[in-house]
Amino acid sequence: MTDHPVRQGFWAVIGVVVDTLIVCTATAFVVLSSGVWTEEGAMENSSALTSLAFESYFGQFGAILVTICLVFFVLSTIFVVVFYGAKQAEFLFGTKASYGMQVVYILAVVLGAVGAAEIIWGFLDIMLALILIPNVIAILLLSKKVKALTVEFFTSDQYYKKDQREKKEKKMAGS
Repeated sequence: MTDHPVRQGFWAVIGVVVDTLIVCTATAFVVLSSGVWTEEGAMENSSALTSLAFESYFGQFGAILVTICLVFFVLSTIFVVVFYGAKQAEFLFGTKASYGMQVVYILAVVLGAVGAAEIIWGFLDIMLALILIPNVIAILLLSKKVKALTVEFFTSDQYYKKDQREKKEKKMAGS
């Protein structure tokens, strides 16, 4: 739970920066610099490129490291998506819908694990496209509110200014 929506927004931005800009960019550099993508048949099994690239630099340890990281990323993503989906359903339709959404997500995970991944990816592509339209509309309609909340966060003595004051006090007490 957070005390202000702008603070929550910053945490969301940090998640995107770490995941997309840092992890994905570093992975791309490893794959590109290793040259595994140029080998015969590399594009037929593109999902293995990361593991092969890390293995080319770090030996078997690299492949194991990628596997362990992938397990953690997948599990954390599943937990977060199920949580967000359940909370959204609960907000819109009540507690029973929350439980229903959890079942839908868990069934999708199971189906994906047993081989229906292509069907699920196709379904997800359609759903993401359908989600895009109301999200863009919501962003446009809420932009004035977002601006007002941002101004409030940075100018109010309850949030950002308070954080900076406490940070300064800690620094002064520590020196």
